[in-house]
Amino acid sequence: MRARIEIPRFDPDALKLARREAGLTRTALGKRLRRSRHAVLTWEDGTAPIPAQDLRAVAEIFGCTPADLQHPPPGEPTLADQRMRLGLTVDELCERFHHRERQPTTTTWRSHARGGDRERHLVALPAWAIGAGRIHIRVRRLKLWEETGRLGSADEERNPIALASLLGTYVDSITTYLSTGELPRDIAGVLAAGLLLPVTHVQAAFAASRRAHDDESLEDEALDDDRAAGEQAGIPVLAGHR
Repeated sequence: MRARIEIPRFDPDALKLARREAGLTRTALGKRLRRSRHAVLTWEDGTAPIPAQDLRAVAEIFGCTPADLQHPPPGEPTLADQRMRLGLTVDELCERFHHRERQPTTTTWRSHARGGDRERHLVALPAWAIGAGRIHIRVRRLKLWEETGRLGSADEERNPIALASLLGTYVDSITTYLSTGELPRDIAGVLAAGLLLPVTHVQAAFAASRRAHDDESLEDEALDDDRAAGEQAGIPVLAGHR
């Protein structure tokens, strides 16, 4: 069974170069990672994908970032690109959302009832209690966002109220998204905290994910049209060729 590729942009040559510049043998690097020399060899020659956890550990050893050990994105970074730059899998990023620190980060007013009277006290509320904590991001949902640049399936986006409830956001945010395509700021804020990026960068990555998906869909349609035209003209089409 082939190992799952967790970081598709991993650059074996970058790892090999970084190891040599650090003056480490494959055996020495493997010991620091608690991996075998053979495992390091397979990463460097590209015969096996490096696990995301090991990529982050290697970057820490070499004093670089996980992105330094990857091929750069071919265009504007998508959501998947921004996740991979941290050396994270989809599951690991979602784990960040589910275990955000519940530390006070802002100040607001909250009313308390005491003996029939209501007194107002200035208390510190964590960001998750003010808005971001309502957002529900699961692995399958995040994969959809990365692959399509859309918040929901075609059926889900026909019902803004249901989609807003599903995601834990406001209906107005969904209707604005449906008219503009822009990722709502409350959802972008949660992603930004996990990706260590400004909200605007996350919104740009979401838009880039949609463009990449739409471009790929158009390319697939064009190939299908070419294939259909070739079949009508009696031109044989080889199996597996599109």
